[in-house]
Amino acid sequence: MKRIKIITALLVISILLIGGLGSSVIAKDMTGEDILEKVDKEMNSETRDFILEMTIINENGQERDRKITIKTKGENKGLVKFLEPGDVKDTALLTVKEDGQENMWLYLPALGNVNKIASHSKNGDFMGTDFTYNDIDMVGASNYEDDYDSELVGEEEIRGDMCYKLSTIPIKESINYSEMKMWVRKDDYMPLKLEFYDEDSKLQKIMKNKNYRDIDSHLTPEEIVMENVQKGTKTILELSDVKYNIKLDDQIFTTRFLTRN
Repeated sequence: MKRIKIITALLVISILLIGGLGSSVIAKDMTGEDILEKVDKEMNSETRDFILEMTIINENGQERDRKITIKTKGENKGLVKFLEPGDVKDTALLTVKEDGQENMWLYLPALGNVNKIASHSKNGDFMGTDFTYNDIDMVGASNYEDDYDSELVGEEEIRGDMCYKLSTIPIKESINYSEMKMWVRKDDYMPLKLEFYDEDSKLQKIMKNKNYRDIDSHLTPEEIVMENVQKGTKTILELSDVKYNIKLDDQIFTTRFLTRN
């Protein structure tokens, strides 16, 4: 009986060791593309409806406050609209992806018209923020796998969390970063930090997602900080209200709807 117990114990230990090695092999065999796929899967939802407080800080430390709403439906429709203050109220950016093409339109109430954003202009600063048109679209929904080729280059600790470190290269012509580095938390695939490099491969901007919390079974950062290290400016987005998987009519994501106040 004693011999049987010893053999059983050895078998259990062997199984645990094999299982542990198996997990290690699986983790080691993860590719950058695998990780980006998991990031998109974890972050995406059928619809999103955010309200965010925005603070824009210039190189002299002066601040401007804004309030915006971001609505998305699936992976193909997105709307960013300014709610406050009065001088930018109702300014809106619409993004619609169809047949492999991504189109953007900007509505400026003061002019009363809707203008389509040219492909080369999508890398310009969005309404005086540190986000480009492409960047702000990224805040609304996660499509990293479609936009970047990725390589797993190591692991690093960010704010006490172990992360996969990825080197990603844009595959869309409208994105003019030479590289984006991403740190993805290992236990839940949430991106904690992103670094954007300009066409000369110099660090241009750093984006940090902070204080993730569970909202309707979706991990959501309470604060997003985009810092332009070359200009010495910063834009902070703070979560005010967010809803997932609510009904959003398709007409919201049309150019005609942009002009409605």
